[in-house]
Amino acid sequence: RDSSTKMTEAKTHLSASPGYEAFIAGSCAAATLSQVAYFEQRHPTFRVDLIEASERSDYVDHILSWAADNISSGPIGVSTSVDVRSLEITQGKLGRQGAADLADRILGEVASGLHLLGVRKFVVAGGETSGQVMNALGVKQLAVAGFDELSGGYCHQAGTEPTSFVLKAGAIPKDDFFFIAIERMREADMRG
Repeated sequence: RDSSTKMTEAKTHLSASPGYEAFIAGSCAAATLSQVAYFEQRHPTFRVDLIEASERSDYVDHILSWAADNISSGPIGVSTSVDVRSLEITQGKLGRQGAADLADRILGEVASGLHLLGVRKFVVAGGETSGQVMNALGVKQLAVAGFDELSGGYCHQAGTEPTSFVLKAGAIPKDDFFFIAIERMREADMRG
C-alpha cells in the first residue's frame, strides 16, 4: 500500500473510554422499540413516563437515583420510546411539542447525570435525542469512525474524561444493535 491509501482507510476502533455504559432511547420508531425491548430483557431499563414526569419536579433525580443503584452491575437503559397508542395518549395530555420538548429535556439531563456517575460509553437511539445528548454533555469535537455496521455513528470525544458514543437513527434495525455497539467500544478499551 502507498501512503495515500493509509490516509483514507477508515478506523474501525477509536480511542478507549473506560467507564460505565448506558443506552438512551428517545426514538419511537419500530426498530428502536424492538431494540429497547431486547435490551430490557437483559439489563435494567428505566421507562420514562412523560405524564408522570410532567407532574414531578424531582423526576430526573428519581431516574438518576435508580441509575446509581444499577449502573455498577453492567449497562443500563433509559428510554422515552413508546408505541403509537402510548404516544397518542401522552401527546393528548401534553401536546405534541410539549411531549417532545419534555422528552428531550429529560434525556439531556439524564445523560449529563449519567456522565457524572461515570458513564463513558453511550449508545443513543434517535436523531433528535442524539443532538440533545451531545448538547447536554457539551461535546465540541469528535473523532468519527468509518461507516460500517454501526452506520457511521461511532464517535469519540478525547480529553480528561474520554467518552465514546454510538449515535443511531431510530429506524436503523437489528434488535441487538446496542450490544454490537457496546462491544465495539469495549474492544477499543482493550486495545488501549
